[in-house]
Amino acid sequence: MFRPLTLISLIADALLCVAVGLGVPTLVGAISWLATQGWVDTPFGAIITAATAVWGLGLGGEVTFTIDPATYPQLGLAEPFSFMVSVAPLLFTVLIAVFGWRAGARMTVDENELPWFEFVIGVAAFVGAALVSLQLTNPEVVAVNVTSAVVPGALVWLLAMLAGMRVWEFFPWERWLGEKTDLVFELAGRAARVAAGLVVGVFGLASLALLVAFFIGTGRVIALQQALQLDISGVVTVGLAHLAYLPTAVVWAVSWLLGSGFALGEGAYSQLGGTHAGPLPAIPLLGLVPEGELPALWALVALPLALAIALCLADRMLTPSDANRPWYLRLLPGAVGGLLAAVALSLCGVLARGSLGPGRLSDFGPHPGWMLVAAVLIFVAAACIGTFVPLEMIGMDAAAKVLRPAPVASTAAQQGETVTSPAAPEPSAANEPVSPASPVPPASSQEPGPSWFTDDPFEAEPYAAEIDEHDPVAQPEVRQPEGSGDRAKRPDAHWSRADGSAAADASEGAADEGRDAQRRDPKEVSRRDLSEVLRRPDEPDIYADLDEDL
Repeated sequence: MFRPLTLISLIADALLCVAVGLGVPTLVGAISWLATQGWVDTPFGAIITAATAVWGLGLGGEVTFTIDPATYPQLGLAEPFSFMVSVAPLLFTVLIAVFGWRAGARMTVDENELPWFEFVIGVAAFVGAALVSLQLTNPEVVAVNVTSAVVPGALVWLLAMLAGMRVWEFFPWERWLGEKTDLVFELAGRAARVAAGLVVGVFGLASLALLVAFFIGTGRVIALQQALQLDISGVVTVGLAHLAYLPTAVVWAVSWLLGSGFALGEGAYSQLGGTHAGPLPAIPLLGLVPEGELPALWALVALPLALAIALCLADRMLTPSDANRPWYLRLLPGAVGGLLAAVALSLCGVLARGSLGPGRLSDFGPHPGWMLVAAVLIFVAAACIGTFVPLEMIGMDAAAKVLRPAPVASTAAQQGETVTSPAAPEPSAANEPVSPASPVPPASSQEPGPSWFTDDPFEAEPYAAEIDEHDPVAQPEVRQPEGSGDRAKRPDAHWSRADGSAAADASEGAADEGRDAQRRDPKEVSRRDLSEVLRRPDEPDIYADLDEDL
């Protein structure tokens, strides 16, 4: 179905994404150009060229820089020197994903029909806008490989649009899966939750590790910043560039935590066991790389392992029916979720890997293959532990019972049986002695019965006692039956002992009455109080069944 407003909004989202990606670097460069009076010796076209180069890197492309000896005579170059940079600032990738998801969620669907026409128009609009934006560079100074830039950016936009439109909801799963549809959807949903938790949790751990590295290596970062000898505008520009590369550094930290490490040039690397690298470029962000041999840091690989185990245990506690299934069905959510998370992290590693200069600097960043292997080993091992370890061994069985949903009805009620509680002992009359042949049973010997507010017989008494003892506002007003009350205040009261003989005085009778009250079960008294509340003389007796139970 043709929807003009949807098409206009999709094209607007694509243009806005490209405008923000290209406009932010241009704005930063223009502010620096004006602050340093750059119009004296630097044309504004150089700012546009630099901004386009940053945007091309953000798309995931390769940018080749050429240094002319006439432009920079202080370098002493005999001929033009070229080098390639391809490490992407992933902040722009996040920007593309957010705008793509927003465009996909904007599309409307009628009669379960996928809007393929709008989807194609949205992808084509982004590709066209990206192609036009990359033509603003000066190829003699900065050359952007258009193919290597547009293809990764378009793939990120396409996947984000599919996620935004929730494309998986419009496939005929019931026709493909038949009776297993509900089971497959349950397992897939649990695996997706585990995968999302793993990706978010590992990124959180990596961010924390990066923060600790910043506090430890602050001196090295400041020394590298001072070695650049920048003015105030240069410091601001370099700082904003580091902000754009901050998600890239987080991905490097993820690979470091998983144990696969990352490359610092050809033949140099950094991992949990230590760093083996030669001279590095004067980039302040590289000051966060730990130095020397640190074998004890291999213990940090337990952090993602513990995270994965905790997520699998939480999934088990939220799914109590999983215990009756075969072992492979119980293992599937954790194992498949771990595989999905490992693939997602390795894809991030692909985007965060590239070149930072000529020669040995052409290989920087995590290796996606080793990153995938390390993540799969850790997450699958954690899935096995979290799936098959008994909850009683780690003291989580009580938490699992709390998280399980309450039963709808008791077993006896589901079978059509009538559940009745033992009748409460009626208080003896004022002038009737208590028979020794039928003593009042102690509270500990009485069988618990269901109450009017729950089907669980073992939860009724504690809740009723809690109302009587700790919540005086919620206590119902009980009507005293005739003949009851404080007998010590009535001069005509007849006191008698439990064996039938007359009491010596009123104080002795009051003491016997106090002992009788102590022998009464407070839980039974609570039930009688609740039954009195349910009685309404001017209304039909719709609580007859409840009164019988009470």
